Amino acid sequence: MKFGKTIKLFLMDGDPNGRMSCELSNWSGKAYKIPRIKIMGSYDRKELETTGVYLLFGKDENENEQVYIGEAESILKRLNQQITQKEFWNEALVQNLDTSVISSPYFIVFIAAQVKANYKGFLTRDILLSDLVNIKGDVHHLFSRDYLKKAGYQRGKYNQIANYVYMQSETNIQVGNKAPAEYFGIIEQQILNQTPRDSGITTMSKLDANMKMNCIPPSIKTITHADFETFLAERRTLMANKIRDYYNSL
Repeated sequence: MKFGKTIKLFLMDGDPNGRMSCELSNWSGKAYKIPRIKIMGSYDRKELETTGVYLLFGKDENENEQVYIGEAESILKRLNQQITQKEFWNEALVQNLDTSVISSPYFIVFIAAQVKANYKGFLTRDILLSDLVNIKGDVHHLFSRDYLKKAGYQRGKYNQIANYVYMQSETNIQVGNKAPAEYFGIIEQQILNQTPRDSGITTMSKLDANMKMNCIPPSIKTITHADFETFLAERRTLMANKIRDYYNSL
């Protein structure tokens, strides 16, 4: 005869997509679900420093679901070692950046990495990204919504976080719905003419540095909507590298 069991779930962050603990009636153990981005913030859970078994879920190179089962004397220490592996930064984190949710913890950590480095906002000469975040500067689409909508892209595609940057409202208005190649062409011409009205950036080297701060591939200056998916993949990799450097600096 089978008997029912009670499962008790506790949302440690008050978010069903965050950390979670699970207890099963008549079982002395406890299970945890911890997103990789939350592992470093879990040192307050002393029970994770004990011996136990852990499962890592992911996908292989063919996008097939896979799971790795391991054991360790200190679960938390082993998990921390796991997220420093090359595969996490080059594969799993890049996949997690494939989202349209601006409140995604991965996008928030990316912004935190830029703020810590004292980076400037997109196409601004002097204004720090931290200032734009604090005063609620515009979140700009590198490939504008209207431009991509006219090319047949759906909302879930053009609202990717790899298509987002923080910039001044005034600059955002000047850029408008232009294609990237068009507005970069205008800015570069203004630099050559020494009339930097739209960005305030005065040299090509400073423009390149600003793009690097914002993890924007140089190819954006010449590509069209037909290359948008390739652009997203390139920028996700640059963003993942920036998050990796930020993690290693902590």
